[in-house]
Amino acid sequence: MSAAELSRWTRFAAKGEIGKCTATHECVAEGNKDLMFIMKTRTLLITLDASDHPPG
Repeated sequence: MSAAELSRWTRFAAKGEIGKCTATHECVAEGNKDLMFIMKTRTLLITLDASDHPPG
């Protein structure tokens, strides 16, 4: 992810952010709807509704 893309997602997440976390271990996604965590990576949890659209 580019710095510009990360910046857009960070601003978008700030509008509907419900939490932040940092992974303490790694978890590989097994499907396209699974979350994937990489150790020491910060994750923003956001909510979306029908009127929200991800940037880009």
